[in-house]
Amino acid sequence: MSHDHDLNRRDDRPIKIAYTFDRKTDNLAKGLTYEECSIYETDENIERVAGTMRRLGYEVELVGNLEAVVKRLASDPLPDWDLVFNYAEGTTGSVAMREARLPALLEAYDSGYSDERSPAQSAIASSPYGHALQTYPLFIKPACDACSRGISNINKILSPADLEPAVARLRQQFPDQEVLIEPFLSGREITITIIGTGPDARVIGAREMSWPKGNQWEDQDFYSFERKCGAEEAWPDYSHPSLTDPRIMKVRMLEHC
Repeated sequence: MSHDHDLNRRDDRPIKIAYTFDRKTDNLAKGLTYEECSIYETDENIERVAGTMRRLGYEVELVGNLEAVVKRLASDPLPDWDLVFNYAEGTTGSVAMREARLPALLEAYDSGYSDERSPAQSAIASSPYGHALQTYPLFIKPACDACSRGISNINKILSPADLEPAVARLRQQFPDQEVLIEPFLSGREITITIIGTGPDARVIGAREMSWPKGNQWEDQDFYSFERKCGAEEAWPDYSHPSLTDPRIMKVRMLEHC
């Protein structure tokens, strides 16, 4: 969100950033489960992000969630924000749409079921990509979630007999979402951080995850909710490969495409 400000200008005040977020402790207090709240921000992380922006010279206003933004804009339709750093996930309504609610509200201020589902195998057969889903293992996941929610041992489908029960379980857990079925992608698990957009995009770092052996998760060769938020022995090992790694170089070649 901007108000025709030049973000490169320097007058008598620093650039002011409104930081929006959903606080984990607030949603735990509302009765949501730990897993449901895994996508929301901890107090520590909120302060860490705000502190980093302040150290970079910005003025930061901790605004909060969608409801807080609504109250703020109702009292002041033209706040003195130069931009909004939005990290709010949303808490109500369709998962596919909830992240879009706050940006949609900001855009507006800036510019003035029931269905009958087919069984999984039938869906594969009718899919234009069905030919790619005939070889196992497959992988299933909720279509619009984050933070590895809904990802566990059942998501890696080793045989056709495993598919329907696993899909049914995900539909029960996430009734407002579709279930994605895709080929299981094996190999290295690398997160690549890109800053900027378009011609200004560049790779600034990479982190690789590997899966420790010798525990009950050793056969779980993917980033599950247990590996992300469970017992410490389930956590992956991290390393930072060189940006000259051939696979990372392929991503870097796309920076200016």
